[in-house]
Amino acid sequence: MRVSGSVWRAAAMVVAAMLCGVGLQGSARAAAPPGPAGVPAATYAETACPDDLEVDDALRARLSCGTVQVPELRDGRPTRMLSLPVVRMAPREPSDALPVLVLHGGPGGSAVPHLRQFADHPLTGRHPLILFDQRGGDRTSPRICPDRMAVRAFDLRDDGPAAQMRDCLAELRAKGGAPEGYTVAAVAADAADLRRALGFAAWDVFAESHGTLVALVLMAQDPDGLHAVALDSTVPPWSAVTDGVRQGADVLVRLARACAAEAPCAAAFPDLEARFLAEAERRHAAGQARLATWLGVLQRTFYDPNMLRVGPLLIDRFAAGETGWFRLMGRRMSVGRPTAMDGFLAISCSRFDPAREEAEAAAARAAFPQIAAAMESDSMARACAEWPVREALPFPEGSPVRTLLIHGAFDPITPVEHGRAVAARLADARVLEVPAASHGSSLARPCGREALRLFFDGQDPSAACAGAEPLRFALSVPYMTGGWLNATLNPVTAALGQALTLALGPAALLAVFALIRGLVRGLVRGGGLRCARRRPWFWLQLAVLVAAAARAAQAVAEAELATEAGALLILGVPQWFVPVLAAPWIVLALGVAAALRWRAEPGQGPATPGGRAMLGLGIVLAGVWFVVSTRLGLALGL
Repeated sequence: MRVSGSVWRAAAMVVAAMLCGVGLQGSARAAAPPGPAGVPAATYAETACPDDLEVDDALRARLSCGTVQVPELRDGRPTRMLSLPVVRMAPREPSDALPVLVLHGGPGGSAVPHLRQFADHPLTGRHPLILFDQRGGDRTSPRICPDRMAVRAFDLRDDGPAAQMRDCLAELRAKGGAPEGYTVAAVAADAADLRRALGFAAWDVFAESHGTLVALVLMAQDPDGLHAVALDSTVPPWSAVTDGVRQGADVLVRLARACAAEAPCAAAFPDLEARFLAEAERRHAAGQARLATWLGVLQRTFYDPNMLRVGPLLIDRFAAGETGWFRLMGRRMSVGRPTAMDGFLAISCSRFDPAREEAEAAAARAAFPQIAAAMESDSMARACAEWPVREALPFPEGSPVRTLLIHGAFDPITPVEHGRAVAARLADARVLEVPAASHGSSLARPCGREALRLFFDGQDPSAACAGAEPLRFALSVPYMTGGWLNATLNPVTAALGQALTLALGPAALLAVFALIRGLVRGLVRGGGLRCARRRPWFWLQLAVLVAAAARAAQAVAEAELATEAGALLILGVPQWFVPVLAAPWIVLALGVAAALRWRAEPGQGPATPGGRAMLGLGIVLAGVWFVVSTRLGLALGL
C-alpha cells in the first residue's frame, strides 16, 4: 500500500503537530463527579507556574497554574493517572464572561506557546482562558515513551518509524501503560473532566488545527457543557492523516493563480502555475528524490502568513531551478514549539485508516501527478501498523451548539473546504474565510483575532474582516539576491558568531586589564601611550576590544533586523549584512597581523614605516566599513 507523503508529508505533519494552542482563579483542589463504575474521578490541584513560561511580568501576574489528574483508561480496567498541566489566564479587565477553553494543535504539542499570543488578544479583554496540555504532550506525565522518538530522529523515508513504534509500544506496556489511552476521544474526555473538576456548568471552546478534531468530538460527547465553539483551521474527522501532499500542492497553485489575477505580479512571474508544475514534473522524471524536500520547505514556509507576500517569488525561483536557497530555508526552519513525537504518532495512528489513506494518496496523485515523487513512501503506514489502536471518531451531527469555523484563504494544510464540509453537517454554524491569511488566522491576523472576540461576545464576526486588505505580493526581496552566498555563509557565521561571542567577553576584559597595566607602566616610565603600544601584543589586545565592540553593535543590528523583518530571515540575511558579519573577524585578523609584524623589544616600532601605515589604515578602513554597512543597511535594506 502507498500513502502520500515522504519528507514533505513528514514536514507537514510535524508542523501541523507544532500548531499549538494555550487562564481564572480556582479552588486549591476540586474533583469531578464520579464516572462509570471503576473509573477514577479527575481531580484538579493548583501549583506554582513553571519558570520557563517565557512571559513578561505583566502577563505572569494574570496567570495561575495547576494540574488535572485524569485516568489513562476509562473502560473500568485498572489504570494509571495522568498529570496534565493547566494554565489559567485572567482577563485584562473584570468581567462575568464565560471562560474559554483553548484546545491547542498537535497532537503531542503544548499549550504554552500560545500564552504570549493571547497576552494582548482582543478575546482576553473580557474572557478568562483555560489552557491545558493534552495527554501525550511534552509536559504531561507520564509520557508514552519519551526516549524512543524525537523530531530530528523521525524520518519517513525509511523503516525507522516502524521500529520506533514497536519499541515505544513495548516500553509503554512495560511501564504499566495502555496504548488504548491515547486517542482523540480520550483527549476530549479529559477536557470534559477538567470542566467538571473546575466546577463550570458550561464554557466556550476555542480550538486550533488538531484541536478542532478534539473539539468536534467534545461537541458529540459533552454537548451540555458547551455554550459556543470556534474552530480555527478545521480538521474533519473523516480527513486522512497524510493529506499534506495534496493540500500543500493546492496552496502553491492557489498562490500562483492569485498572482495571475494581480497585474504587476502576473507581469513579473508569467505563467507561474504552468512553470511550477512543469519543473516539478521535470524533476520527478529525472528521479530527483529531493523534490519532496523542496516542496516540503515551500509548504512549511507558508505556515507563516508574512511569507505569503513572497510566495510567487519563491515559486518562481523553484520553477527556474534555483534551489540553492532551499538549503538555507530548511536549516533556518526549526520546530520552535515543543512537540512530543511519541504522543504525535500514537494519537495520529489511533485514527489511521489504511483504506482512507490509500484513497487520499490516489486523490493526490490524480490532482497533482507532477509531484508523484513526493508520494512514494509508505513509512507512515508501516509505523502505524505497529500501533494496535484504531478509533472511529463520533461526529456531532446536527449539533445546535453555536459554531464558527475560521480558515485562512491560503492555509497550506486545512483549506476552507474543510470548514464548509463540517459546517454543512451542523445546525448552527458559519464559515469565515480570512483574506491574506494562513494557518491559525484567528491568532495571527488582525481581522481573525477581532472576529474571534466578536463571536464569543455574541456579535457578527464577519464584520471584523469586511474591510480587510487583500494579499499584495512582493515582486522582489533583497534577501534573495545573494541566496547562494547566504546559504553558504550563514551556517558557518552562525556557529562562529556564537563562539566569538563566548570568547570575546572574557578576552575583552583581559585585554582591558592588560592595556591599562601597559599604559600605567608607560606613564611611570615616562613614555605614555607611545611606550605602551610597543609592548608585546598591544595591537592584538586593542583588536580584541574593537572586535568586542563590533560584535556588540552587530548583535544590536541583528536584533533590529529580526524585529523589522523576522519572517524574511528564513531566506537568509541581506547582502549588505555580510560585511557586518565579517567586521569582528577582520578586526581580529588585523590585530594578529599587527602583533606578528611589530617587534616585542622595548624601543622598537614596526618592522617598517610602511607596515605601520598599512596596519593603521587597515584598522580604520575596517571600522569605516562596519559603520557604513550597518547604517546604510539598516536604513535602506529593510
